[in-house]
Amino acid sequence: MTEVERVENALQHLLHPLLQHKDDLTLNIIEKTSVVIVELSLHSEDASYLNEGEDSLLQALKRLMSVAGKERKLSLNLIEDSAE
Repeated sequence: MTEVERVENALQHLLHPLLQHKDDLTLNIIEKTSVVIVELSLHSEDASYLNEGEDSLLQALKRLMSVAGKERKLSLNLIEDSAE
């Protein structure tokens, strides 16, 4: 299993129990030489839920992903969808 597959599987595993709109979860993974950027797109209600509070679940996921990278740095970014 590649690093990208591990990242995708881990995020799916962590996020699915937290989401009300699981079908709206989209992960766009961009691989660079020294970094893997994960763009996370969610339903607006789920995005709001993950962003609640000063120590939000999203911030915890970002910290977890930043230390989980073995070969490259991992960066998790929430992409806001203005169409919803």
